[in-house]
Order: sequence, then structure tokens, then C-alpha cells
Amino acid sequence: MSTGSERVAWQRARSSLLAVLRAFFAERDFCEVSTPCLARHADPALHLDSFRTSTSLPDGREVELFLPTSPEFFMKRLLVDGLERIYQICPFFRRGELSPRHHPQFTGLEWYQVGMGLEQLMAQTELLVRHCAAGLQENLLLAAGCRKILQAAAFPRLTLRQACRELAGVELPEDFAEAGVRRALAEAGVYHAADDGLDDLVNRVLIERVEPRLNRYPAVFISEYPAAMAALARLDPARPWLAERFELYLGGMEIANGYHELGDARQQRRRFEEQLRLRKSRRLPEVALDEAFLRALEQGLPDCSGCALGVDRLLMFLGGEDRIARVLAFSLEEELGGFSD
Repeated sequence: MSTGSERVAWQRARSSLLAVLRAFFAERDFCEVSTPCLARHADPALHLDSFRTSTSLPDGREVELFLPTSPEFFMKRLLVDGLERIYQICPFFRRGELSPRHHPQFTGLEWYQVGMGLEQLMAQTELLVRHCAAGLQENLLLAAGCRKILQAAAFPRLTLRQACRELAGVELPEDFAEAGVRRALAEAGVYHAADDGLDDLVNRVLIERVEPRLNRYPAVFISEYPAAMAALARLDPARPWLAERFELYLGGMEIANGYHELGDARQQRRRFEEQLRLRKSRRLPEVALDEAFLRALEQGLPDCSGCALGVDRLLMFLGGEDRIARVLAFSLEEELGGFSD
């Protein structure tokens, strides 16, 4: 449990970090936007569980609403409307995510830029992290983490298959065929269940074998995820089994997730419908498709890339803290009197 003085120190550090982030985007002519924290629809992704609530209408009807797991759908609608460089710092809500590195409500940064490809976005994300480290290095609470970033060479880049091979000794098939992935896990002794989907299988290797070894890098990008693990990203034209997606890890902790954004409305609908089918087969809560988002895609999402970054986790890394509860002003862990990891 944090003391009052520790809480004050972390809040001052957070305030400085937010100022540096906003300065980074202001210098690049980004528009800061604000989208709703109440939405009519939820993201159908299998690994996301949305908070549900409702409100009463003047005519007495009750309407179900969701706290958004990210502002992505709303922000892409703004891109369709004509904005080209946008960012938002806001709360993200994810039900059931409560652990040393997860919190049901956390602060996220999300940004999009029209005309930017995935390689450019990775370079921009690295520049953003270095910008934060340079701007905060005088803060005693964050100085050690800032030095790690400022002293690091260019952030190395590994494909997902390279990371699994070199760090975990697991040789995943090039095409990520599910049968081949199952064989690779069995040969490496990685436990997996019979009803695991491809995303479950790959995540088992990542979480159990790869991520614990990523702390050897101050920062590293992982890219070339299978298409099944990025329903909102474009596919590699030459290798359509791969999505144009990356994740950035700092000290072994996932910090950011970036996509070359999918703009094909028909393809997006098919992917959402497949997610709904899988949700039903796994008896997960039903959600309805966000038709307003799909109609916006039909109007034409400009070619763009976007990234979501965990502000609390970035603060954790820079401050050398391993529990997200310590960097929040008030956490559920503290309010509930602690919990087991």
C-alpha cells in the first residue's frame, strides 16, 4: 500500500509524463481528441471482456452501454470525417484484468496518422519513448529508467517466430497453421488445451516462455503476428497469413501495440463475424457489431497506422516499479485490501 508521500511523488511524475507526451504530439501538429466513455457497442475480440452498464431514456426504455476497452472505433470515425493526425489520452476499461501489471481501468494513449506505414510507426513509437526519457531524466523517481532508454542503441526488432525460436526454443511454422503450431508446442513441452485456438496457442508460448526472457532488452519490437491475432490490422500482401502489427516491450513488459489499420469494410465485417462465431462457441458474452463503425469504413478510412500505449506501464518502467497499483493514485488492489497474484 502506498504512503501519502509516495502517492504524491507518483502523481507528480505522472503529470510530468502527460505534459511531455502532449508536447510530443503538439510539435507534430496532432489534434488531441476526446471520445465517449459510454459506447453502444463493444469490441468483439475474444480476449477482451467489456464492462456493461445501462441508462434510462426519456421514454422509459433501458439501453445497454459499454465502457470502451479502447477509443479505437470512435477515433477511426474521426479519421473518416477528415482529421489526419489525432491522439487521445483517456481511461481504458477491461473487465477481469487485475494483476501486478493489469488494472480494470488504466490510462492509455492512442494515436493515428494518415499516410503512415507500419515501419514509420515503429520509428515514431521509438522516438516517442526516447522523447519521454529525455524530458523526464531530471525526475529522481524516473531517472534510472530514463537512462536505460537514452543509453540503449536503436531498439532491436524481432519477428514473432524469431523471438519464439531464439528465446524459447520453439520453432513455429512459417504459415502459423494451427496443426503445426500445436506440434511445435508439444515438442517444446508447452502445455496447451485441446480447445485452444491459434491465438491461445501462440499466447501460451509468448507469456510462458518468451516474455520472461525479453527483460534482457531495455526495449524491443516484436512484429509479424498471425492474422488471427490482429482482427483490426491489414494483412501482409505477400504473406496474407501475417498481420501488419507490432508490439513494443520495455524491460520485458508489453507497452505498446501498433497496426497498419484495416480499411476494408467487408473484410472487417467478416473478421468481426468470425469473432462472434468463436465467442458463441466458447460461451462468451454476446456483443452486437458496431454498425456505425462499419458504415464509417464503407465511406473510406484513409490509409493510416495507429498505436495504443499504456501510460501507467510506461510510468512503471521509467520508475523501476513492478506493480501497476503503485503508480496509480488509487487502485482496486488498495481499495480491496490486497489480493493474491
